[in-house]
Amino acid sequence: MLTFPIGCAAECYSAYLVLYNNWGVYDDSGYNVHLKANLCLLLVVFVNGVLGPTMAYPALLKKGLQVFGISIGKKKKEKYRPVKKRQ
Repeated sequence: MLTFPIGCAAECYSAYLVLYNNWGVYDDSGYNVHLKANLCLLLVVFVNGVLGPTMAYPALLKKGLQVFGISIGKKKKEKYRPVKKRQ
């Protein structure tokens, strides 16, 4: 639970650094040399920068805290069962 945000941030930052250094590198004919790599790196930055903290980590945290006996959110309620009257 503690290493996920650290790894997510490190991967996002390293992908950003490589993307920043590769952006705008063209050969003599004007073709972007690292086009496919840049698109993949943009996807990595998006997943680790946006989807990881907003979607993946809350679900991981919820499951991890249940292991420790700490619950977050709504508690499960038992269904109401009326007591049968004896005749």
